[in-house]
This record gives sequence, structure tokens and C-alpha cells, in this order.
Amino acid sequence: MLPASYIEVLNRLKSKGPIVEQISSESLEFNFDILRDLDKRGYIQGTYTPSSTCNFYTNVSITEYGHAKLSELATISQPCEELVTWTIDRRLVIFGLLISLLGIFIKLFSD
Repeated sequence: MLPASYIEVLNRLKSKGPIVEQISSESLEFNFDILRDLDKRGYIQGTYTPSSTCNFYTNVSITEYGHAKLSELATISQPCEELVTWTIDRRLVIFGLLISLLGIFIKLFSD
């Protein structure tokens, strides 16, 4: 499982389009250590250019493996719609039964 900061970087890259032309280590938009680790793990691909003043990534894109993992995480993080509906329906039924019981007790003890 990827840490939340890694997923955030992948989603930010995804929102930039299929290919990000250049990212510098001076940019505050991306954590360069996370980018390097994602590259080593195979989630992204690009050309890394080290420099004495500033490191660069050029032509960065998310790999098929990275897209598959993002899709997998999206399905895991979203609750099942049927489960949510069943929970709401069950709560409404219990609430209705409690109101009915309250009405019966009031009617019995009011005489």
C-alpha cells in the first residue's frame, strides 16, 4: 500500500495530463524524493537529470502499472453503494419501530 503523500503526487501528476514536460527539484509543487521513489518502484517514468544546482525530471508520465494501482486504490477507498443503502434503510426501519413502540406505550399508559 502506498502512503497518502505518494498517492497525492500520483494524482497531481495525473491531473497535469499524460506527460509533464519538466519538473525541477526547486519546484514546491512536487516532492522530489517521492518522485524518485515512484520512479524506482515503476509507478512513473521519465528522464532524471542530476545537476549541482537543481535536479530535473523531463517527460514524466504515469506508467500502466501506476494507472492500475491508482484505479485499484480508487475502488478500495470508495464504499460499496449497496452497503451504504442497506445501512441507511436499516436505521430508518429501527427508527420507525421505536416511534411505533413509543406510540403504543403512550396509548396504553394514557388511559
